[in-house]
Amino acid sequence: MTIILDNYLIPEKGKVELNASFEIKVTSEEARRKVNRWLLEFVSTQMGGESPTLIVGKRVVWRVPAYISFPHTGRAHPFIRFKSVEEDSTR
Repeated sequence: MTIILDNYLIPEKGKVELNASFEIKVTSEEARRKVNRWLLEFVSTQMGGESPTLIVGKRVVWRVPAYISFPHTGRAHPFIRFKSVEEDSTR
């Protein structure tokens, strides 16, 4: 699992102390499935979600990168990122 600490000032070198407490109620796979369902229902049947990243900041969310695929060529080039969708991990 990848975790990104958003809005934390972390020195380039030296001791780092973090004081964050939260409960993850949605697994990364559940978040990806929710995003997949939302993309299919509200955006396009040609879109899906990739592996989520846990973002710890003011809110704790799963950030799910979205991809688009085309009938004749498949998934768009990996360098093309459509958008990321965030799913609350504490609900």
